[in-house]
Amino acid sequence: MNMLEIWLAVSILAGVVLFSLFIALGNERQRRELELLRKEAQAWALRDLAIKRSRLTAEIQVGEPCVWLNQVAACVLREDPGLESVQSTEDPEAILARGGNGRHFAFSPLDPSTLRKRSGNGLGPRKGFARRLAEMARGVHPVQAELRRARAVELTALEAGTFFDLEAQKVWQMVTGKRSVSDRWWLYVGG
Repeated sequence: MNMLEIWLAVSILAGVVLFSLFIALGNERQRRELELLRKEAQAWALRDLAIKRSRLTAEIQVGEPCVWLNQVAACVLREDPGLESVQSTEDPEAILARGGNGRHFAFSPLDPSTLRKRSGNGLGPRKGFARRLAEMARGVHPVQAELRRARAVELTALEAGTFFDLEAQKVWQMVTGKRSVSDRWWLYVGG
C-alpha cells in the first residue's frame, strides 16, 4: 500500500465517523423536539378542556355516587366493575367500594408513593379494606402478595372524562361530607 491509499482510507474512515456523529447529534436534537412537541400537545389538550369546561361548569350534575364511581372505573378499566356499595374512610382518605364479583376498589386523592410513606402508627383501628389498602401500599406482610396484584390507576380529566375533577369534588363531598382539594384521584383495584 502506498501513502495515497492509506491517506484515502483514513479520510474515508474519518468521513464515516464524522457523518455518524452528525446523524447521532441530529437524532438527539430530533428526540428533544419530539418530546417538546408531545408536551405542547398535552398542554394544548388541557387548555382546550379548560375552555370547554368553563362554558359548561354550571350544568354539571352528579346523581348517585355509586353509579358515577362505577362509570369512572368502567371507563379506565375497560370493564364494568359492578360497584354495589360505597363508604368513606379517613385514614387513608379514600372512598371504598365493593364490586359485584367480590373485588375491592378504593378511590383516593393519595398517590401510591404517598400511601407507602405514611407511618404505620394507626394501622390498628382501621378495619376491612381500608386497612388492607394501607397495608397494600406499604407492602406490610402478609399482604405483600396482594400488593403485587393490586393495581393503581391515575384518574384525571384526560383519562376519566372532561369534567372528572369537578364531578369528583361533588362525589367526594356527597360521600365524605368534606371538600376534596385534589383534581387527581387514584383508583386502587384489590383482589
